[in-house]
Amino acid sequence: MEFGLFVLAAFSPALYELSGFVILALYSKSEPESLSFLAKERLGAWSRFCLFFLPWLSLLAASQGPVIFLGRLLFCCLCAICIVSDGEQQIIFDEVLLCLAAGGIFFMPAGALYGHVVAGFLAGFAFLLLTILFSGSIGGGDIKLVAAGGLWLGSHIIEALLYGVLLGGLAALVLLLRGRGKNSYFAYGPYLIAGMLLVLFS
Repeated sequence: MEFGLFVLAAFSPALYELSGFVILALYSKSEPESLSFLAKERLGAWSRFCLFFLPWLSLLAASQGPVIFLGRLLFCCLCAICIVSDGEQQIIFDEVLLCLAAGGIFFMPAGALYGHVVAGFLAGFAFLLLTILFSGSIGGGDIKLVAAGGLWLGSHIIEALLYGVLLGGLAALVLLLRGRGKNSYFAYGPYLIAGMLLVLFS
């Protein structure tokens, strides 16, 4: 725990600034038509809160040793970037997802490579099938997100996706009941990530 507190106390401001810089840099290199708003030089207050708070969840794994803690910290930082970009701009950047997948492989438990790779492939393939069957229901970023999540969680990705779909469905229902979201894009990424975090830290 002491190691985790030291790392976060010393480096959380730098991680916060770095995450914000990465998001704005990715916004800047994107085509304007791919963004929902053109004010690419700013992040909303909710986004900044998410970037600062989410890495602190890694403290829940601090008692499991420094390697596991650092892996969870990386996962939280990258997921925070995905949540912000999907929530603000309805896009999850491939560069971030590639880092997420690479981190899942690097911090994978010994001897778990085959099972986690298979889990990632099957999770991504299942969401791809859903996209084909229900055109436009799931974005390409969500497909790659769950595939990367499978590399971290292995077979537990099934449980995480159940949580994520349930949370996302409840949020979509609330929006519909309030008369919003009927013909608009719904960002599923943050809810899928919430499901992964629930499983990862449970």
